[in-house]
Amino acid sequence: MPTASMILGGVPGALMLLIGVPKLLRVQKFVDNMAELHFTGPKLTAVGLFELAIGVLAMVPATRNIGLALIVVNMVAASSSHLGAGQHPSKAAPAAAFGLIAAADFVALNAAALRALFWA
Repeated sequence: MPTASMILGGVPGALMLLIGVPKLLRVQKFVDNMAELHFTGPKLTAVGLFELAIGVLAMVPATRNIGLALIVVNMVAASSSHLGAGQHPSKAAPAAAFGLIAAADFVALNAAALRALFWA
């Protein structure tokens, strides 16, 4: 499963990098969207750095599980932030879908350990 493992961890990790970098580069579309959620200045930088860090964690085999778990947590927070700010659910849907995909990846990569933990 090494190739599958690289894909299951690498793709979500790469997507997190693609989400975090524009925030650090202050791409206007991202800045405007995050401003609606009250993430500006240093808060926006912190979010971008966090997303870069968890993207790297998800891509490195030794830390893949931590990275995928943090992606799920981050996407739950992102969905909640969009909905909490009164935005249309369509703004939260991509984050929710990405969180579900990362959760499924985590379960797929850890199926044997999870079976042993819950059904031993």
